[in-house]
Amino acid sequence: VWLTFGECLANGDTVKASAQRCGIAVSTAFRWRHRFLAAISTAPEKLRGIVEADETFVLESRKGDRACSRAREGKPSAELPKRKARKRGGKATKRGLSVEQVPVLVAADRSGATVSAVLPAVNAGTLRAVLEPVMDKDALLVTDGATCYPPCAAAMGVSHEALNQSSGERVRGELHIQTVN
Repeated sequence: VWLTFGECLANGDTVKASAQRCGIAVSTAFRWRHRFLAAISTAPEKLRGIVEADETFVLESRKGDRACSRAREGKPSAELPKRKARKRGGKATKRGLSVEQVPVLVAADRSGATVSAVLPAVNAGTLRAVLEPVMDKDALLVTDGATCYPPCAAAMGVSHEALNQSSGERVRGELHIQTVN
């Protein structure tokens, strides 16, 4: 039965069709499908060699947030929205970095393996929490001149090179962060 169910998964059959073909209940087929998919999903590969890392900031989006729609309908909500919804992206009310922008870390090695994560704050501790589980100990971390990366790299025990992009240093030999920028 397991091999037949595996064939159903490989063929892209629906849960209902898989259940009928294997002679099992739909609820069993649903559970088996999730077990099969969980078994084949793998942890992300470790970032190796030269690892580029940089953070970017995106405007906070409340799209799909139930608190907004519940407030609009006049229903009670656990958390009322702090601002009105933007139309088609919109702009931040303040120039530069503000609480309206969410930091996102992107890290990639030269083989194409990437990691991205939404950060609660941009500091060495949060960067380390994201990067340490996915970086090899012998990797070289290449970043921009942000002050939070050197203590992060030191705490993780990896080599670090910072490019001073404000002075125009975009490339130093093989080192650059153009993949993640």
